[in-house]
Amino acid sequence: MFCKECGKEISDNSYVCPHCGVLTDNKNDTKGKKNSKVVALLLCFFVGMFGIHRFYLGHTGTAVTMLILTVLIIPAIVTAIWTLVDLVLILLDKLKFANGESLDW
Repeated sequence: MFCKECGKEISDNSYVCPHCGVLTDNKNDTKGKKNSKVVALLLCFFVGMFGIHRFYLGHTGTAVTMLILTVLIIPAIVTAIWTLVDLVLILLDKLKFANGESLDW
């Protein structure tokens, strides 16, 4: 991986460039998270209608949308269906972290 500021090569797990001190894009890194798929499934199953699983995965825009739909506007049927779809997507590895990383068991 290369620093976006100075262009020098840095470690893939660096949060700060050791050469120029600029923050890298790894600040939202999800590597090393154990049981991330299990966590996402549990969050989706128990509090999915509020979009908590999407906050966990880094999809804040759709998470806020789910939260608003559930709390303020529409009866829970819409977000209940959305939550069921998300459960299936997580199981099929189609719903990933916002940075594109797959969920690990």
